[in-house]
Amino acid sequence: NDTSSALNKPLIFVGPPRSGVTFISDLIFHHRDLCWLDKNFEKHPRSDWQHRLFHHASGWRNHAAQSSSLLGSLATKFSPVPSEAISFWDESTRDDIDFDRGFLRGKHATPMEITTIKDVLAKRLILSQKAQLGLRFTGPARLCFLHSIFPDDKFVNIVRDPASTVHSMISTEEWEYLGRHLLWWRGAYSLQELAQYDM
Repeated sequence: NDTSSALNKPLIFVGPPRSGVTFISDLIFHHRDLCWLDKNFEKHPRSDWQHRLFHHASGWRNHAAQSSSLLGSLATKFSPVPSEAISFWDESTRDDIDFDRGFLRGKHATPMEITTIKDVLAKRLILSQKAQLGLRFTGPARLCFLHSIFPDDKFVNIVRDPASTVHSMISTEEWEYLGRHLLWWRGAYSLQELAQYDM
């Protein structure tokens, strides 16, 4: 059916932190036909009411982007903001899948995981009355795992000059605990690379 087809072909934005993934995906997510995940979804992924509310709230967001009035400012303040919804993915996957910090190279979703994840996202599409799903992930792209769920997905890899990306990354507060003393992401480094990092 149409929902199954739309769900199997999500638009997935990936790329390193500080590379523009959030900025570019947020711009694209203003499209009225795109359904995406927000903080309310992350808190209540199975709430029908929350999915229906998204239909209206995302419309406010789109109108707010085109208005400089007070009403537009209020709509901007209270409208939903796209989220990676990492806690949803972590809760929907088995223990050996570290969705938050892992690259998930060579990892595939089980039939049960695929069904669970697709059921929730299909309801999101239907109740929010949107035509296509949009997702965003910074850091590890989790390509293999995501492709096992969505075989006809469309990945958009956001690339920025590496020197600028690294400079921007180490200038953030998060770098103090997500990189300076600890290699935050897992599953893509050889023993030699890990030793080099420790040095």
